[in-house]
Amino acid sequence: MQQKELISGLNLLSNADMVLVNSPLRDYGQRPKDDYEVLPPMGLAYIATHAAQHGHNVGLIDAEHHGLEQARLASMVNNLNPRYVGINVFTPTRTQALRFAEQLTPDLLLIIGGPHATTLTERTLREFSEVHSKVILIRSEAEIAVTALLDGKRAEQIPGAFWLENGRLSYTPGLSVPNNLDELPQLSRKFLANDPSVDRHTGRIESRVLTSRGCPFNCTICAGARDVLDLPVRNRNAQNVAQEIQGLVTDDNVQSIRFVDDLFIASEKRVRSILDAMNNVGISNLFWDSTGRASILAKFSPDLFDYLKANGASEIALGIESRSERLRKRINKQASLLEIEKSVNELTRRGIKVKGYFVIGIPTETRAETLSTLDFAKQLSQDHVGFFRSSVFIFRPYPATGEWNYLVKSGFSEDELLSMHAEGEGERAKHEVLPTQQFGECSPEELEGLLSQHDMWQTNFLH
Repeated sequence: MQQKELISGLNLLSNADMVLVNSPLRDYGQRPKDDYEVLPPMGLAYIATHAAQHGHNVGLIDAEHHGLEQARLASMVNNLNPRYVGINVFTPTRTQALRFAEQLTPDLLLIIGGPHATTLTERTLREFSEVHSKVILIRSEAEIAVTALLDGKRAEQIPGAFWLENGRLSYTPGLSVPNNLDELPQLSRKFLANDPSVDRHTGRIESRVLTSRGCPFNCTICAGARDVLDLPVRNRNAQNVAQEIQGLVTDDNVQSIRFVDDLFIASEKRVRSILDAMNNVGISNLFWDSTGRASILAKFSPDLFDYLKANGASEIALGIESRSERLRKRINKQASLLEIEKSVNELTRRGIKVKGYFVIGIPTETRAETLSTLDFAKQLSQDHVGFFRSSVFIFRPYPATGEWNYLVKSGFSEDELLSMHAEGEGERAKHEVLPTQQFGECSPEELEGLLSQHDMWQTNFLH
């Protein structure tokens, strides 16, 4: 693929003001990228859209989607010689983001941000400053802050900016977070390499839409939990959402929408307002999938489930996490088994598919609880053939979450916890890595073996 095809949105005939990079999970020069789905970097695209609206020439390189090797990625950015380089830092991509920063031309100004940089701010800033000389860290959402830097403001003038001055941490108090999401420009898909895209399972043209930011809940295993990001939930106006979707249908022939909110079905009022707004602008025959929560869905009336189906609901993802009531309470997933089963039943009996997320290896989990959770995932698949699939993960601690804080208090170091996200030789087919620490009764090797068995069972069962 040619360089111009790898840089989305940039005017190559003009000097680049900024190149944003979606950091890869590994160096694909060492092992080619497997054929798994990659969600588009919506956060970076919003930053690029906002900056472009203010007259700046910005491009976005999705190194994960394109499966770029580190050397080529760094060479591309260095040759473009932008005024600023920006990279998102997630806990699983931290190592690769550091390797990328190390290869940048020393004079380039580097902006880092993302969930990991927000929760481990000083540590992250110092790590990147060890490999690159000019680094600014922006905490939390960054559209306003990045545009301000491109406009010529100094870090000292931008709330939420952090930098090192003679080795000492300096920062500007506050955050530069958009309070009213409707005031942001509509997301420009020219910055996304894989949106819209053709869904490999349905063959439909699909696009992703974000209708809100933040989550009202505080699950102790989730990097997007309320107390981790310390931001209120902000919703876009339903008419604003419908306008975006109408444009996607008209301009890109989109047939399906994936709502990528942390929690799209947060209430009956919210979901009705969006679907009604879509109907009011003439959107019909559109499929959609989203996230939901069993404790909320279980309280819906039969009429509301009928309404969801009649208005295009295709699949709802539920964070079930564990069959153990003790563990669900521990991680603040308060849905009962009855609520989980009712939600799945009400959805699947109407032909709405359910994707259930499960986690094994949660701190204090017994072997019996691990096996029970895997059995529960199988049972739901067998009870709802063709309409339920499971996605099981081995627990990994994310900074500032309740479980991270518990493990630190229990004697684990940050380095030990971060090693759970390090790249290893035994990666499975997707992007998970081998666990390195034991937090429950099952050893890392046993968890990996059980997960492999479950994945094999599900593959055979579904096909």
